[in-house]
Amino acid sequence: METLNPSTASWRTRLSALPKQQIERVRPRVMAMKSKVNGQLHAKPALFAGIAAGLGFALGLSGRIARRRRAAKRIPAFVVVEAC
Repeated sequence: METLNPSTASWRTRLSALPKQQIERVRPRVMAMKSKVNGQLHAKPALFAGIAAGLGFALGLSGRIARRRRAAKRIPAFVVVEAC
């Protein structure tokens, strides 16, 4: 088995590096979790819509704050100082 750098390896590369026995052992749990999440998504659509709306609002607000801070830090290219 080869050593992978987790920060650069994609999930497909990491998955292909696993032995087949380990994949077959994990597959039933993954399928059970997938069906549970799908069931919750269909059972509580308003909850997930609220979470998505809240995250969208937070992301937009943080983007505005970051843009305003970046614009406030701009330094003028030329400074003119007059002396008599």
